[in-house]
Amino acid sequence: MFNVIFVSFLYLVSIVFIILTIHSQLGYTNSVLGKDDRVTNGFSTSPIDGTRAISVCCSWNKNLTSKSISYSINNANDTIKLAIQKGINEWSENNAIKFVEVTNSNNTDIRIRFVYGTDAITPHSGSINMTMQSGLTVGKTIDNFDDAGYINRSSIVIYGRAFGNPLDYQTLQNIAAHEVGHALGLGHASFASDLMFNKVSFEKERVSQCDIGGALLANQWKFRYPLVDSGVQNSHNVKCY
Repeated sequence: MFNVIFVSFLYLVSIVFIILTIHSQLGYTNSVLGKDDRVTNGFSTSPIDGTRAISVCCSWNKNLTSKSISYSINNANDTIKLAIQKGINEWSENNAIKFVEVTNSNNTDIRIRFVYGTDAITPHSGSINMTMQSGLTVGKTIDNFDDAGYINRSSIVIYGRAFGNPLDYQTLQNIAAHEVGHALGLGHASFASDLMFNKVSFEKERVSQCDIGGALLANQWKFRYPLVDSGVQNSHNVKCY
């Protein structure tokens, strides 16, 4: 009899624990994504929930439509540099966002470093990663923020090899365009056909109008990374139609 009561007690305790765990996770999701489900100008602060959308983190501390973003490319030969430049230039379609290359990597908005001899790595926390289907990271971006929570500098690393083999020209262009999207404040897309999806494509991909629109709207709305104020949202979504 005692054993039956004891087992029943353990069962009830486990049920209560599961309920409290689920409630805790829901509370965390609300604090990160916010509870406001409104959509204005194509932006939604609700979770993606299966819709075609791109997440947006935050904005630059400069106006992207009136000031150029400077960048430098380090440790890349002429062929690889051209692939990276083509990926960057995709964001300049119709001069929506302007980029200018500078030689001094210590005084630039976006610093891009190419790694020749190192294979793609296993993802880790602290950066935004682009992975292969196997889960290996082929590119990563780390955004730096000013005291107000706006991006003031970004560092991008692009790995040139995976499984011992060099990545081809088109793949490197895709990775560069994807990582620049992160540097502009975008997160990942929820659908595989977009360049900002978190898995690398070996086919030619283009920066979409939804990608550009997300970066420009984030700049217009001045989204901030919550360095101190936990009430500031750090996850927004732009829906793609």
